[in-house]
Parts: sequence; structure tokens; C-alpha cells
Amino acid sequence: MKGFFPISFFLLLVAPVSAGLFSEKCPCGPDFFKGPIRLLLMQGANGGDFRNSCRKHDACYERPGVSQRACDDAFRVNLLVECDKNSRNPEKCRRKATFACWLVSKFGHGAYRVAQSLAVLKPR
Repeated sequence: MKGFFPISFFLLLVAPVSAGLFSEKCPCGPDFFKGPIRLLLMQGANGGDFRNSCRKHDACYERPGVSQRACDDAFRVNLLVECDKNSRNPEKCRRKATFACWLVSKFGHGAYRVAQSLAVLKPR
């Protein structure tokens, strides 16, 4: 039985599963994380649910011509509002939201560029 957990956990992460199921349940985070590993990504904090804000942020990136900064700024506002409205500990939630926004601003350029290039190709 020794070593069972790490092996089974690894198999869970690489098992072929419906990526759409996990992307819908856990929309926050980069798209290159597929399947059950998305369950490890932060989807909220202290009762604040970030999932709707993440969906809105993704949709914003997909709007042709909208700047990344405008999308990221709206994302930050949405997360902070969620923390203030629904979190059991709004201050702690806001810290995690601010960290999530920092990650997006530092590492979201590639996702923004891909979403913008695909948005131009989509028929309206």
C-alpha cells in the first residue's frame, strides 16, 4: 500500500477525462491546466466565489480590441466586490483576490494574445 497515494494521484491527473467538465467547474486559471488538476487551482477565497469573475474575464479577453489592462482592471473590481459581498473574511479574501490579479497581470499576456487572435477569426 506504500506509495499508492502518489501513484493514484498522478494517474488521476493524467487520466483522460472530459476537460470541459473541469474547465466549467473550475474556470479560474490558465487553459493549459487540463482535467482534474484544475481542482487544485484557487476558485475563490473564504466564501467568496471567483468563478463568475473568471468567466467574465475570459469573455473580456475574447472581445476584439479590448485591452488586456481593461479586462484585468474589471477582473480586479469583480473579485473585490465578490469578497466584500460574500466572504466570511473579506480582508483575507481581498488579499487572495489581489494575488490572483497580480498573477493574471504578470502571466496572462499569452492567454490574452491567443484569445484576441481567435476573436478576430470568429464570425460575428
